[in-house]
Amino acid sequence: MKESFVLFFQEVGSKSTRISLHLLKLLIPALLVVRILDELGALEQLAQMLQPMMSWFHLPGEAAFVIATAMLVNLYASLAVWASFPALMQLTVAQASVLAVLTLVAHNLIVEMQIARQVGIRLRFSLGFRLISAFFMGWFIFQIYSWLGILQEPASAWFMPVQQEPLSWWQWGLQTARNLALVVGIIYVLVLLMALCELLRLTDLLEYLLNPCLRLLGMSKTSAPLVTIGLLLGLAIGGGFLIEEKRKGKITDRDAFLSIAFIMLCHAMIEDTLLLLMTGSHWSAVIVYRAIFSFLLVVILARIVSKLDEATFYRFLFHRQL
Repeated sequence: MKESFVLFFQEVGSKSTRISLHLLKLLIPALLVVRILDELGALEQLAQMLQPMMSWFHLPGEAAFVIATAMLVNLYASLAVWASFPALMQLTVAQASVLAVLTLVAHNLIVEMQIARQVGIRLRFSLGFRLISAFFMGWFIFQIYSWLGILQEPASAWFMPVQQEPLSWWQWGLQTARNLALVVGIIYVLVLLMALCELLRLTDLLEYLLNPCLRLLGMSKTSAPLVTIGLLLGLAIGGGFLIEEKRKGKITDRDAFLSIAFIMLCHAMIEDTLLLLMTGSHWSAVIVYRAIFSFLLVVILARIVSKLDEATFYRFLFHRQL
């Protein structure tokens, strides 16, 4: 009994360490690239490119800076930029909701695309899929609210972060180290919880409950725990678990492709959702429409992928070898 207990925690520790180390190898270089691009002024250039598109969503041009910051940095930084523009603090609920969805679907792209690439998705598809999906969702939600004539009252943001002075490299390094340590801690806890769920056969129950939805998404039931982790806690952590399971041969390439495709569009439903609701955006867009559109887009993607032969799938969508 004692030996089994020790072996159980050894396996949990070993798996947690493998996932954490692999994820850190991806995150640290990607975060450095983001920092360097920010220093070089790439954010302002991207915002200028996006400004003409804001009219598609009936948003002021300043919204481009929020979206550009979300794309290159993260949601927290984009909210600080949002709060810094008076015009963006006078949006209607509908406008705030559309801007929230755009940032939720297309944020932290450099870091998250590298993680998706390690799962197996090709970078060109990853970038195109997220950008097209973000703009499609934003435009469609704008059309729904406009057609129904709802949520046209001023948005009431109940908390917005204050834009701070740029961090020095030393301050940035300390902040990044704290964030990475938190990610590693979460991974250890999740691996332990997943191991306990397997012992108690709770993963079998989760697979059974999610199987009907997974079938529509073209995935097998073994994807259930991995998709759930990504959906609730984010692409970085969910992607880390997907990479580990794929390396061990527990998930097929097509399952991995569709799982990460869904997680790319709809992830961190707890933290990210709460953050964007603070802007005065409406729950119908941030939670319901985002989830529905993500589901439908991946259902369509699954049907397309099912028609592709192996050569086409691996040439354009997925790397055969990690």
